[in-house]
Amino acid sequence: MRRLLAFLRPAAVAVAPFLGVLLLRAIRLTVRFRYTGFASMKRGLLAEEPTIFAFWHGQLANWAVFTPRTMTPEHVSILVSRHADGEIIARAMRAMGVGAIRGSSTRGGAGALMAMAEYLKGGGCVAITPDGPRGPRHTVSRGALMVARLSGVRIVPVAAAASRALCLSSWDRMEVPLPFSCIALIEGEPIRVPARPGAEEEARLMERLKEALDGVNATAAASAGGNAEARR
Repeated sequence: MRRLLAFLRPAAVAVAPFLGVLLLRAIRLTVRFRYTGFASMKRGLLAEEPTIFAFWHGQLANWAVFTPRTMTPEHVSILVSRHADGEIIARAMRAMGVGAIRGSSTRGGAGALMAMAEYLKGGGCVAITPDGPRGPRHTVSRGALMVARLSGVRIVPVAAAASRALCLSSWDRMEVPLPFSCIALIEGEPIRVPARPGAEEEARLMERLKEALDGVNATAAASAGGNAEARR
């Protein structure tokens, strides 16, 4: 059985992103979007201002559905882990027009952080899931703050919630928006990170980012018309 799984894995990695992109694009044709406080995201998509967008890992599919067809990897890149499932996500995101920077807080972390900082200095935007790639769910790691410190770019907490979604049994309770649902897109107040924050200040900033992400998540869920309690 192990040999069979090892034999089938390359085919799964090749086919799964293609099928996932087809599904998400089909869903996109049926959903409607609702925007609140979207100025920073708009400037980022137009390549007018480098920004670090932070959102919870479980909302990856919601954001993938939103991704405009005109987007290219020069606009936005997302941090994706080097785990086996990360390869599937990276290929799918590239097919949706989003760049992928490989690494995480546990594998390839230092190189990934430097790559994101350089990408931001070159004028692009990056997207980070502070609780990825393995959780715990809705817990902020230091990665986003370190990228902000290295690049001097602000962090904007964002959320994308669907009124109707399939909630997977994965650690992050990934939401997959259902056809004909409403996806609410929310952004919060930017967070600036000093070049050399002390330990106490860094802890406060991490708590502030978590509170901001929880806040925009609840607001997005309420705006979409779904069950806000299910997304906490």
